[in-house]
This record gives sequence, structure tokens and C-alpha cells, in this order.
Amino acid sequence: METTKVFTKLFNKDGSLSLPVNFQKSGFTWSITLEFAEVHNVPAIDFKLKCDGIHDGIYLTMSIQIVNLTKGIFQNFEHVFDRQRNTFYYRRIVTGIRTVSKDKNGKTITSFPINRFLLDDETREHYDSKEQTKWPFYNPVTWNVLDDGRVEAKNIRKCYNKFEYVIVLKQLAVNETSPLRSIPKWPKSDNYPVQIKFFEPMWPEVRKLMTKMKKKKKIIQEKYIENIVDILGAYYHQWDFDEDKLLELNSIAIKIGFIRFMDGIGIGGDFLKMTNSNWASNIVKTHQGKNNIKEIGKSIGFRKQQTHQVFSKYASEITYNGNFSLSQDLEKNVNFFLSNIWNQKYVSIGSVLVGDLITNYECILEISLVSKNGENMNRKTVTRVLNRKQNTCCIPIFCLMDQLKTKDENGNSEYSFQITLDIRQVAKWREEEEYHTEVEMPGPNDVFLKLEGKRIAVNRRFLAHHVKFFSGMFFNENFKEYSKEEIEINTVSFKEMNLFLDVLYHGTKLFDVSEYYHVLRMADEWICEKVIGILEKAVRNTVCQCVNKKKLEKKFGLKIHPQPTTNPESLKREAINQSDFQSEIKKQRVEK
Repeated sequence: METTKVFTKLFNKDGSLSLPVNFQKSGFTWSITLEFAEVHNVPAIDFKLKCDGIHDGIYLTMSIQIVNLTKGIFQNFEHVFDRQRNTFYYRRIVTGIRTVSKDKNGKTITSFPINRFLLDDETREHYDSKEQTKWPFYNPVTWNVLDDGRVEAKNIRKCYNKFEYVIVLKQLAVNETSPLRSIPKWPKSDNYPVQIKFFEPMWPEVRKLMTKMKKKKKIIQEKYIENIVDILGAYYHQWDFDEDKLLELNSIAIKIGFIRFMDGIGIGGDFLKMTNSNWASNIVKTHQGKNNIKEIGKSIGFRKQQTHQVFSKYASEITYNGNFSLSQDLEKNVNFFLSNIWNQKYVSIGSVLVGDLITNYECILEISLVSKNGENMNRKTVTRVLNRKQNTCCIPIFCLMDQLKTKDENGNSEYSFQITLDIRQVAKWREEEEYHTEVEMPGPNDVFLKLEGKRIAVNRRFLAHHVKFFSGMFFNENFKEYSKEEIEINTVSFKEMNLFLDVLYHGTKLFDVSEYYHVLRMADEWICEKVIGILEKAVRNTVCQCVNKKKLEKKFGLKIHPQPTTNPESLKREAINQSDFQSEIKKQRVEK
């Protein structure tokens, strides 16, 4: 089979990162994508090779050679592509060095030198410097890591050496059955099959496991190796497994010590990524009878209390993840992050229950901000029933970030977070008759919504930030509700409003087929893109035959049936028009 050579470069002439490259090989559409990334505090550029259009039952074994033309060095890999394992990543294909500029803006600058491009060994490398080092060939960019983990980088000068490289692809075999999978040899793998340093912060036991597998290679069962490779690949290569496969891998990962597997692939403790995944919403058939909360057989209860300092050198950098091991198969991750709501910075808290969720669990999460002298400065409690799909319990507005700026004489925080957690198994989630006459949403609340004689306490800023309807009502003086502390709403029921707010506040939801349409209608009429996105995933994921997906797609402008294509021109047009499509949908909702 002939080889295909693709010549490209890391940077454009203006210093920006090169755009994706599409090409044809072996009857499939391939793409090469570069992206800035910072994982485990290492600034880098990640390389991704993706094959689109592979159907079930096709296994494509490819030889991949990456050549650094500037330095004349290369590396070889062999990879099997199929429908779910259709990506190959080279993490940290080039690493950078951060410095802080000495001007009044104090921007972070990350420089990428040519001698770190395709570097096989990072053992003696450093990633921070007081002075910006000048190499014969390097490219500096501004560097800003966003709250959701993405990196915002901007070019600051022309790039005279664009770091040219070539990808050489050769088809080795095409099979209709999966070939025998062995322990892989992936980028920067040194003495192990994978780059241990990339996995260790999330999986401390990985070195021990890899050493054991090398020593007992001949006696390890083939299925066991396949599962380990899939766990590694889901984290490293972002292989696109379905939900059942992920749950199977997660149970295996927990047994071998990779407790944060779901966190690593964006479904566990990383709250922002997890709520954006398809795994986080679904629609189920209408349940018969009452769904009262009750203990199942012998109740199992967990209670965990732990105190954590606010580890933040700067007030704008609060990030912390606390992990609570509840049992052999369950873990509760509590995540602190910043939210910008109406030009104010708030501390937000998102907790995720991960593991083998075989039933429903009622979670009572209490978080307190405690001063050094033991005084309770702020306390919030939230209760929610959790399961595989509805697995988050959140406080989107806990306190203002300015409240945490107080430091002692040593520069340490004056406060600590005290987390108390109660979890018990329950039969079902709450039905309408179980709602109290007055419901309080998590967070500091300053206004009541009155429906059918019952009240719901909410936060004006949070609701207005996400819902255009309430934005005008709460912050436009022309509305009669502008200064009211209690607002009556007659267009929806009390139960429907509770469902809508539950999705908005907590980010995940297991919808009953009898209720999801009402929530979608509210989100569409009130223009709430966050809830519409979650409902869109729920409609896409459901297998209920009574859900008319095409009708919903047309009525509410949802994207449920993306049309696959292997035509490069079509892919290009789709990428260009995607932003225009979303803008048009938002415009239509506003015009309604």
C-alpha cells in the first residue's frame, strides 16, 4: 500500500496556531488538528489525528510517522482505528515555558522553542521561568487558562520559523474483526507503554500497574489487556465510547485504582466538562404509581466531614477538587471554581457522584465557610436525588470572591471550607405532591417566584444571567416586577418551574417522558440556552419510541440528527456555517 505524506506546520506566519488540515487516505477522510492545552500544569500543544467515516466492523491498522523537518528527527507509531477508537493524540508534541511580562499588564507569556518540538524525554524540562529565554527559533503567545480548562492563547509577533513537519501514513491492514490488542507504545512512553507523567496526577497507581503488566505480559488475559488499553485510550486519545462501555470501563478502573477515570475524561469531578457531555442527560418512560422516597431493603448510609483550606495564591485563581471515597464503588467529588455573573465573581461549587450507581441516592451536601477562630461566615445546604444520569448536586452562587481576599500576616487565607456529606439509597425521585409549599434553591436568594399559591426562592442575578425573560424582569425599571420581592407567574405550573430550575441549577437531569416537553417549551419561550442544550442531549440520547425527535428538532431548532459526511468540502462548509446556524436559532427565539 502506498504511503501518504502530509506536509504542514505548527504555526502560521502571524504566529497563530495552524488551522486543521483535511485529506483523503484509504477511502476515509482524515484530519490533523492542533490545540493549546495545559494539563497537570504543563503548557503545551497537543496533536490530534482523526479518521472519519469508519463503520462498525472495520478495523484499520495504520503506521504513523511524525517528522520534525527543522531538526531532522522522527518518531514512529502503529495504531488501530475503528468507529469508536478513531483518534490518535500526541500529547505535548511541543511544550512551552511560561513567564510573566514586566509591563503594567503583567500578562503570562508562553514561549514554544524548536528544541522542544517532538521531544521524546521531558525528564529534565521546566515550564516556568522568571525571564523570557530567547532561542534561535521560538514562538511566544499570551497564555490564559479558562475556568473550564480550555486555553486562550493569542499570537504576539510574526513567526519566522513555522516549525514545519510531515505526517507519513501507511495502511498496514484492514480487518473485519478486531485484531489482537497488545500493550500500546504511545508518544513519550520511555520505559513504559504510555507517558506515566501524563497519567500519574490523576492515577497515582499507574506506574505500579504498568510495571506489573510488563513483568507478567505472557500470563495476563487478552480481555484484561484490552480493557486496560481502552481505559488508557479514553483518557489519552479521547476515544468516543458509548455510555454502556464507559460504565463498564469505570467499574474496572475503580478496581485497579483509577478512581478519577470519569473525571479524567470529563464526566466525573470536572463539573464544567461533565455537564457538557452527552452522558449527563436522558429521557425515560413514564413510571407507574407513586415515586416516593424510601429506603431500599437494608439502608446504606455514608457521612463524611472534612475541612479544606482555600489554596489560592491569587484571589482570581481559586480551583480545588476534594474527593470523598464513600465505598469501594462510590466516590463524591466536590469542585470549587469561579463564575462571572453580571460582572461579579462568585465562588461556585459543583459536586458529582461517580462510580457504580446501581440505584438512586439522596444526597445532602452542606458547605460552610469558616474563619480561623471557628466562626461560621456562610453556610449552604442542598438536597437532591442522584443516579447515573442525574449525578450532580450544585451551588452555583456560594459567596462573592472578594469575601475570600482576606489574608493573615503570612499571606494565607483566613478561611476554610467545611464540607459535610450525607448519602443514602432511595427508591425513586420526588413527585409533585412531595414538594413543599416553599422551595429554596441553593445559594443566597433575594426574590420569590409565586406559582399556584406556592413560593420558590431564587437569586435574581443567577436567573437573569441564564434566562433572557428574567433579565428584563429583574433589571429593567420599565417592568412592574423590577423592585418587587415576590413575583407571581401564571403561565406555568409549580411543578414545571421546579423542574426547569432543577436543570438550570444542577446541570444534569433524568427527565420523565411526561415532563421534558414542558421544560423544553419554557426554555425556548424564555430563551435559556443552557437548559435547551441539556434538553437537546436528552432528546438525542433517549430510546423511548414515543418521543418524536424530528418534530422537536423542527419546532425548537434542535440539532438532534447530524448528517455524517466524508466529503472534505462539505465538512469545511459545515464548520464555517455552524456559528451562523447557532446565531440564527438564537435570533429566532428572540423574535418569538
